[in-house]
Amino acid sequence: MTDHLDNVEDIRLKRLANLLRDVDPAELNALLRKDSAIQMRVTEADKDDIKVTAKGLGLTVTDYLLRCHYIVSKRLSEES
Repeated sequence: MTDHLDNVEDIRLKRLANLLRDVDPAELNALLRKDSAIQMRVTEADKDDIKVTAKGLGLTVTDYLLRCHYIVSKRLSEES
């Protein structure tokens, strides 16, 4: 099963590399650079749950929360 997932990931990365081939490196860096922070207050239990969930998905907490945001944002824009 892991080999299949690795192959799928390889295909996705190759596709991404192909799509980004002609993008100016400075522009790409500006798009990907995280240069701002948000601080939020949560319970210790919520903090632990978020960390465990992110880790279980192989993501950092930042990437996990951003992906959740992107999904909700996209769905909200589709409703309007």
